[in-house]
Amino acid sequence: MALVLNGSANTIGGLAVGGLPDGVVDTDMLANNAVTAEKAAGSVKGITEMDQWRLTANTDVVGGASTDLTSNWERNDTAFSKIGTGMTESSGIFTFPSTGIWQIDFTGYTSDTDHNRYTGIMVKYSSNGGSSYSDLSYNLDSVHDNGADNVYGSYRSQGMLDVTNASDFRVKFTIQTHSNSVLGGNTSYTRTGAVFIRLGDT
Repeated sequence: MALVLNGSANTIGGLAVGGLPDGVVDTDMLANNAVTAEKAAGSVKGITEMDQWRLTANTDVVGGASTDLTSNWERNDTAFSKIGTGMTESSGIFTFPSTGIWQIDFTGYTSDTDHNRYTGIMVKYSSNGGSSYSDLSYNLDSVHDNGADNVYGSYRSQGMLDVTNASDFRVKFTIQTHSNSVLGGNTSYTRTGAVFIRLGDT
């Protein structure tokens, strides 16, 4: 169909989709509500997924061993609501609602009555459905005995993960201490927990 110009109505007929050359339409010509998040790309979308989970109760940690945190997880339900679909948790294994570049921030709180030479917290990930896990981030710190009944420490481990397939990727959290410790948890506020933020497209 040939182009039909209608000067009185200010319309152009017969123009095929994609028929305009590049550069004819710029952002100034678009209405404010013309571009939706689905049509945007990368960081232009803003944060579409954010979720926080925490331990609801204290967890005993055996010194010298690595302990996966497999129980007592809950989504933060105090003065916060997730953005988007949110993570799914089962026995301490977290799965993602969508692909993308994800930031994972794990914080831990411990107490012990011993001279704890080190405490390490780890974010571990799997890209094969949980068949095997690798360290995404691993941070160590030490707590020195000050002669008190209890000594306390707080720790943070942060990693970035390119989730290319939401069906295959998994995340779990692990703690390792030199001596027997207690990893703090609470159902009313966060002592030990994790934050998941989707920053952009993969």
